[in-house]
Amino acid sequence: ATDAMAERRLALVIGQGEYPNAALAASVNDAGLIAEALRGAGFEVTGVRDADQTTLRQALRDFTGAAQEAGADTVTFVYFAGRGAQLDGDNFLLPVDARIQNEADIPSEGLRVSDFARQMGASPAKARFLVLDAARNNPFVRPGSPIAGGLAYLEPDKGSLIAFNAAPGTQPPNEAGPYGAYALALAEALREGGLTADGIFQRTRLRTIEATKGAQTPWHASAIVDGFTLLERAPDAPPPPPPVSQSKPMRAYGGGA
Repeated sequence: ATDAMAERRLALVIGQGEYPNAALAASVNDAGLIAEALRGAGFEVTGVRDADQTTLRQALRDFTGAAQEAGADTVTFVYFAGRGAQLDGDNFLLPVDARIQNEADIPSEGLRVSDFARQMGASPAKARFLVLDAARNNPFVRPGSPIAGGLAYLEPDKGSLIAFNAAPGTQPPNEAGPYGAYALALAEALREGGLTADGIFQRTRLRTIEATKGAQTPWHASAIVDGFTLLERAPDAPPPPPPVSQSKPMRAYGGGA
């Protein structure tokens, strides 16, 4: 991985679990798992845990600033494990102090993903990853005031990849922990050499489907240049295993944009 490691690699990993009356058992563990995998791939990782709105907003702002200053020979990776919500086609990340009684509270209590993605898209980095492990059951639904489940489709900017733990508009079944199936699959794929950016998330999707017996189908969309890899495969390394369920035709989620 020598050549790949020559570039600057910055990562922000956020684990949100301590939501009042809606705690998540695995998200902080999942964040730690991904942080470890990213460090192994040469990233400088900043970790944030159980952030309130002020802390979460500042962490995203600081990371955006660091990405802007790092220059063109940079790869950025943001992973958020926690609760998300969608409203009118926009996605929002929810801090642990979010108080949502109906859908009108979402824009003021959450952080709009498209705003952050737009700021990251303006950075000179040669590759940008935004991974939202945030499509979950919605604990904020109130009688007479339903809130849409899952996350809304988000188009990546050139040079960016966006990934969700579940296909847009869907949410996976509840997981008791200690780790989520998506995080386990992603951490494993991040450690494999020779995979393109698109290949990492194709493999993550297939392994998640296998682990959940089809109950969870991740999604991604990539506009990262073909041929980019996080880790090169050593010359003497065995060939990568074929994707699971390779013989079965599958509906395509994500891919090159």
